Formats: sequence, structure tokens, C-alpha cells
Amino acid sequence: MVHRYGTSLLHGPAACGQNLPAAAALIPGLPSEGWKRKESNLKAFRTACSRNLSGAARRLDALLRGLGALDGKAPSAEAYRPEATARHLVDTRSLPEKGALLHFQAGDGGFLEGFHALRPQWELSAIESGADFMKLLDKEFLTAACNAGYRDADLSRAFDVIVVTKPLDTVDKPLEALRWLCRRLAEGGTFYCHQPPCIRSGFSLCGAAHGMKLRIANLVTLCQAAGLSIEYLDTQDEAIRLCALKTVSSRER
Repeated sequence: MVHRYGTSLLHGPAACGQNLPAAAALIPGLPSEGWKRKESNLKAFRTACSRNLSGAARRLDALLRGLGALDGKAPSAEAYRPEATARHLVDTRSLPEKGALLHFQAGDGGFLEGFHALRPQWELSAIESGADFMKLLDKEFLTAACNAGYRDADLSRAFDVIVVTKPLDTVDKPLEALRWLCRRLAEGGTFYCHQPPCIRSGFSLCGAAHGMKLRIANLVTLCQAAGLSIEYLDTQDEAIRLCALKTVSSRER
């Protein structure tokens, strides 16, 4: 441990307070006679220092809690449950026993597993450009899985349902991506979007910049610009769930 005071260095015991008289001699302006007192005074000094540090730590902790309260309560880690999201989609749209679904940025395939359990005869495809793609390879029920950006994904068929569970504001050019997805929806097909709660921290401006009303307005604007007709929208635990249909005009977007 090393501390620098002017041109002097304190090493080892002197820096740790175990040899305070030696340390005092190196610190300008510190009276040396103060360190010639009894050992009991030295212990009292250490105790006072310890209390001061503990008090500072408590005040810092209170400050951090206060900042966190100003920014709002952080969403629960359980806010996104893939199986529950799959169930919500199936029930909301009353999906038939057969069809074709594409999951955009599918992650580790948790949603697809939940959906497959509910509709085992559906053909399921996935796009995942990240490292989670390796986990998708274990999903034997998948018809296709693309480890590429959506622009390079080799998907020529039309899908009855396209699902997005990744925050769209983290996608490069979200409107362009949404239009690309719409072109791969079958006529009258369903676009299902689950946007998880915005992650907040005590030092984040997320609560101010991404309030619920603003997030909903942004999502609705994106869907309308892509040519989607919104059929259903609700919020739960600060998450947004939206269903939209492809209209005739979507083909020209």
C-alpha cells in the first residue's frame, strides 16, 4: 500500500496506521508530540477513525438509496417470462393448431420452447445474430435458425406470426427492421411485440427518457410507419404487449 504526500512516500505499516509516529514525521504540519501519548490514546484514535468511516459509509448508502428512489423502482427480473409470453400470444390471437412463426432475435430460445409446448405442429424459425445462437442449435423442433443480421437472413417464406421480444430501441434502425419483418408476414399475419420493462439504475436517466407513455407512443409510431394495424395493446409490470396485423398497404412499405 502506497500513499503520496508531497514528495514523500508512506509504505507498509506506516501507511496502515500501525506505525503512526513514523507516519506523522512524514506529514507536514502534523504535531509530533501528539503521537507520544499512551497506547490507549492511539487505540482511541483508531476507534474514532473507524467510527467516522462507518458513518460515511452509512451516509453514502442512504444517498444511493435516495437516488434509486428518485429514479423509480427497478423492474423485477421476472418481468419477462417466455412461457407466459407464449401463452399470452396463443390466447390473445386464438391461434390455430398449425402455422408458421418467426422469432426475431430469439435469444436462447426460451419463448420458442414455450410456444412449441402449446402448438407443437407449428413450423418455428428463428433469427439470432448473437452468441445465444449456439443454444438454439439444441432445439430440434426448429425448422430454421439463422445466425446473421436480419438483412442477411435467408428466409423466403411468409410467416403467419412474427414475434419480437427484444427491445426495439436496441435494434439498429428499428423502422427499417420492422419493415423488413412486415414484408415477411403473410397477408393478415400477426406481428406480436413484447417490450420488456426499461432497465433503471440510481444513476440512469432511463426513467426520464423512456417513460411508459413515450415508449408506447414510439412503438405505435413505428408500427404505423411500417404499415401495421394495431389490434391490441396493454401493459403489465412496465412491459408493453402489442398485437398488430399486416394490412394490404404493408406490402408497399
